[in-house]
Amino acid sequence: MAAQSPASPTYAIVESGSEHSSAIARLTLQAGMGSLSDRGVSFVAVEDGASDAAKGEGGEGESAGVLGFVRIVRSAGRDYICPIVVDASAQGGGVGQALMTFAHERFGTLRFVARGEAVPFYESLGCRETSWSDIALDISSDCVDCPDRAGCAPQPMVWD
Repeated sequence: MAAQSPASPTYAIVESGSEHSSAIARLTLQAGMGSLSDRGVSFVAVEDGASDAAKGEGGEGESAGVLGFVRIVRSAGRDYICPIVVDASAQGGGVGQALMTFAHERFGTLRFVARGEAVPFYESLGCRETSWSDIALDISSDCVDCPDRAGCAPQPMVWD
C-alpha cells in the first residue's frame, strides 16, 4: 500500500522484520511506552527513498525512513492493535490513518485501547467506543498498572 498526503512523503507499508527492530524500539521509547513483547505481527510505514535495510531489503538495525508502525496481537480469538505509533515528525501527515486502514483491510474487526486525546482521530476513521469487557484481559492489563493512566485517560475502542 502506498500513501501520500500534501504534508508527508510517499511511503509503503510492509511487514516488519529484524531490520526494523531498532526503529520500533525508537518509536515506542519516543511515545513513552518502554519496550514491547515479541508477540504479534508488526507492519511499518517506510518512507520512499529510505535505505534498502529500512525497506526490508537486507541489512540490520536501520531505523531511518521508518515513519510509524502498527502491531496486531491476536488474543481470545480477536485481533487487537497493540500499539500503533507514528514518529512525532510525521504526525498529521496521514501515516496513522494509512496504518489503521491497512490493518483494518487486512484483519477486519480490530479492538484497541486509545489514549483519550486520540479518540476523535479514531472516531473520524469509523471506530467507536466500547466497554472494557470487550477487551481481552491480557491487553487491558497494560492499562491497569500504567503509571500514566490518569493522564492517558484510556478508552477501549473497536473498528468493525
